[in-house]
Amino acid sequence: MRTKYLTLKHNFYFLMLLEDSPTYSFTKEIITPNVRLRMLHNGIIHYTYLPNSEVSVEEHQLNHNALVEITEGIKAHLLIDSDEFINITQKHEN
Repeated sequence: MRTKYLTLKHNFYFLMLLEDSPTYSFTKEIITPNVRLRMLHNGIIHYTYLPNSEVSVEEHQLNHNALVEITEGIKAHLLIDSDEFINITQKHEN
């Protein structure tokens, strides 16, 4: 049985499942502070907002970068789950 690994890359966590097992319905996963992105076996990206997410402009960019990373820059279909999503906040200047 091959194992999975979790690494920090570009300020988000990247999980690659090394086994092609029926127990897993996804092949890659990235978790940012606001979202969990999973590439399903059929190539669809399941984009799930984490509970009580408030997304700043900077975090939105981080989420976008994670999406580009998981798709390797190739366009993909998205399934967005925003049940737990609260708000996108504006950038605050100090």
